[in-house]
Amino acid sequence: MDGDGGAGELVFLEELEAERAEEGIVGAATREEEAEEEALFQQRLTDLLDTDSAYAGELARQLQQGRGLRVRKQVDYNERRGRRHVAGASRFPVDARPKRAVKDDELEQQVASEVGLPTLSAEEEEMLPPHVIKRQDEYMKVRNHVLARWRADVQRYLPKADAAAHVWNKKLRDLVPYAWDFLNTHGFINFGAKLEGVPSLDAAAAQSMGSVVVIGAGLAGAAAACQLQRWGYTVLLLEGRNRPGGRVYTARLEGGGYSGAADLGGSIITGTDGNPLAVLARQLKIPMHSILTKCPLYLEGGGEEPDKEQDEQAEVSFSALLDRCSEYRDSLGAIADMISVGTALDTLFADLPAFEDPWRQALRQHLFGWHLANVEFANAARAETLSLRAWDQDDPYELMGEHVYLPGGNVRLVEGLLEDVPVLYNSVVSRIEYGDGADASGPSGSGGGGGDSGGKVTVTSSAGTFEVDAVVVTVPLGVLKQNKIAFEPELPEAKRIAIHRLGFGVLNKLVLLFPSVFWDDSIDMFGHVHTSDDPSERGLFYLFYSYSGLAGGAVLAALVAGEAALTFEKAPIEASVARIMRVLRGIHSPKGIVVPDPVQADATRWGSDPMSYGSYSSVAVGSVGGDDYDTIAEPVAGRVFFGGEATIRKWPATMHGAFLSGLREAARVARAFPPRARVHGSGHGEKKGGGAAVAAKDGAIAAAAAGREGAKGAEEEADESEERWESSSSSGDSDGSGSSDNSSDTDFAAGHRGAKRSGGHERRSKRRRGGGGSPAASDGSGGSGPDKLSVPVHKTAHVAVALRALFDGAVVPDVEFGAFSAFEVPEGGLAEHSGRPGLSIVQINFAAMRGAPAVRHVVHLVLLSAQVSTLRDVRGGDDARISVLESDMGVKLLGRPAPGPELEGMVLAVARAKGLHLETFPFSTGASIVL
Repeated sequence: MDGDGGAGELVFLEELEAERAEEGIVGAATREEEAEEEALFQQRLTDLLDTDSAYAGELARQLQQGRGLRVRKQVDYNERRGRRHVAGASRFPVDARPKRAVKDDELEQQVASEVGLPTLSAEEEEMLPPHVIKRQDEYMKVRNHVLARWRADVQRYLPKADAAAHVWNKKLRDLVPYAWDFLNTHGFINFGAKLEGVPSLDAAAAQSMGSVVVIGAGLAGAAAACQLQRWGYTVLLLEGRNRPGGRVYTARLEGGGYSGAADLGGSIITGTDGNPLAVLARQLKIPMHSILTKCPLYLEGGGEEPDKEQDEQAEVSFSALLDRCSEYRDSLGAIADMISVGTALDTLFADLPAFEDPWRQALRQHLFGWHLANVEFANAARAETLSLRAWDQDDPYELMGEHVYLPGGNVRLVEGLLEDVPVLYNSVVSRIEYGDGADASGPSGSGGGGGDSGGKVTVTSSAGTFEVDAVVVTVPLGVLKQNKIAFEPELPEAKRIAIHRLGFGVLNKLVLLFPSVFWDDSIDMFGHVHTSDDPSERGLFYLFYSYSGLAGGAVLAALVAGEAALTFEKAPIEASVARIMRVLRGIHSPKGIVVPDPVQADATRWGSDPMSYGSYSSVAVGSVGGDDYDTIAEPVAGRVFFGGEATIRKWPATMHGAFLSGLREAARVARAFPPRARVHGSGHGEKKGGGAAVAAKDGAIAAAAAGREGAKGAEEEADESEERWESSSSSGDSDGSGSSDNSSDTDFAAGHRGAKRSGGHERRSKRRRGGGGSPAASDGSGGSGPDKLSVPVHKTAHVAVALRALFDGAVVPDVEFGAFSAFEVPEGGLAEHSGRPGLSIVQINFAAMRGAPAVRHVVHLVLLSAQVSTLRDVRGGDDARISVLESDMGVKLLGRPAPGPELEGMVLAVARAKGLHLETFPFSTGASIVL
């Protein structure tokens, strides 16, 4: 050790450990107890894996998946503090423990604990009648059994009767309905995608369900919409972007004959133990790649790794400083409410003994800067803005288990949830009117707290104005902070204050596609340590994620955190690419490694994205922490509900937190609007209410050029949030941006003859498609459509499902070429089309086009059959056809005119001609919905 500084730091660490041991926070005895407990659990798993019980064995294997049988992985410091290393805890070997019998209920209790139900929850106490509360111990055993029974086979829906049949003690079976109702309603069982055996509704029952608009197609909105639709509610999801996922964004990069994919938004599933996203991945049969814990650091200006001993010592010291921040805030009392984590760390760091060797002192300073950048990444905020009092309020709830990537990207989870959910993309919501709720009585007087005498909410969007029973708002906190949605009446003051106080910062990424892997592909991440002490530099490209082997190509993603994330948004992407290439070559070139030029790059601008205005939430100075999250989550007037990662105090700033908030809001909607007829076996029985009638109001969409131009402006503004760059070596005919990013799963447009192009459109990699125009609403025959169209939610949702059934079914379209397919509307099939030229319903599957992201994006439109023939004969592929469609035929693939009655009639006419019976067509639940 050089000089007194090193010895002083060791003394500091020893004193800290001694203090902790005395206080019982850590200490050898505690670690030994934890090791024994872990060894005992692993022994239980071993016993159960050897058992003859297929149920117990399967459940043990599912638990083992996230935990690992031999080494229990524990995070050195939690996600809010950033994460670099994961270490194996000291423990006794499994075979050192004596064998003992293991009962199923012990394993079931472990399952319940991992999903956040170690005891009776507050929601259960609210739902359960007194006579069940008195039998709490018996109830919890039954609840844990029902939960574990479904977790052992998450592919299948678990009916109440099946749950009861497996309760061995018949005296306890009367508790099953209460346990099943709670678990099913609150999303602990029977959630997710592709569930087999979901009971169906008949048409009459389906029409008795309430109507809900969900705003935002991220994980929160997708979870809520999928769950509500499964229960039989009529759901329409409005998404302002032209793609699903929100801040979960998987981009495909392509150029020079190479391709790959990377997550530009949420990247890592943090902790698989009890994580609902791990369940969803299993349902969708998506493999999970366990992230390797090794993360080498490379110093700027030579690419050397720091001395191993000092590297480890710096990490331990920084973690200890974070722990001391807790003690520091306790000593400050109330004044800690107005002090930042950055200020506290600066103060505590200044108290550390300095090294006599200036080089070692400087290295420690640089390493501390890297770890501080990691904290800023974990919170998407500068350390100077984080509340010392409450920045880590979610620590106790962190999920354990491995951290994983999903090959192909996390958007696959969202796609799976939305597979059967009607979604209108490019549909920006501007206003929500909900009344004052003074006479809240639920729909049709159900007593469910569903609103005043009308029990309706009016949602105004660029796709039209919808009147529904309830709305679930899952837009990012940044959108609420910017007041981009007007609420009438104004939101309660407490909610507005919480929205203002809670932090919402920026994390950005620069993603590069290379012709080959030049970095060490045996690791999943590596770090870059800046030698400048400038806080605006420390988070710039400080950490790299390797997607080699996961994304189909040689892809690196560089993280930009803290103040650097803010300045990064203003820099041209060409300058950022040049800067990052200097960093990569500085690391690898001294080792004799040739670093090729990238063939394509993609950069995020989350802070300036008008659909988010930031990345994710944090507890800012002045915030009251968890209470602010709860306040934002509170429903308003019994029919305006709020979800998203900024509404869940236990798991904010995480993908699983967003997903769980969506399930929570679905449960709240179900309690507020109990329907007359629920899915058979749901246990809710016949209840009064469920207002299904949906009135269309002011279908303010569309055919007018002014409305189109307004949508165009919003879309072009959104383009600034993401910038894409291609190397000159890229193939010339690939726009790189993925044409499908301009379309939707249920996109309705119309073509017409003789329309003049307005607004212009330039196909280039830095822009999505745009442009104005005033196509006819839905007849495809030329001329102007009506100024306003009625937009009933049921019709919109049903026609969207019917179109998917028509094009994705077994019937072969009349015409297919490239990404296009079309069905001709039979002449005379509909009286209103008599004497008109032949029409065709056309689907464009953008996901099939070159350079498209790996997500389902289709657009449906009505064209003249002659226009379809013209498109078929265009040379130059789908890109050329899109250009002809927009420039020559006047069809603008922007905006979202809702389907009118003529399109509904055309779909039915085609179906009849093809021998299909789409007068009734299925939702994901198997329900038959009559048009």
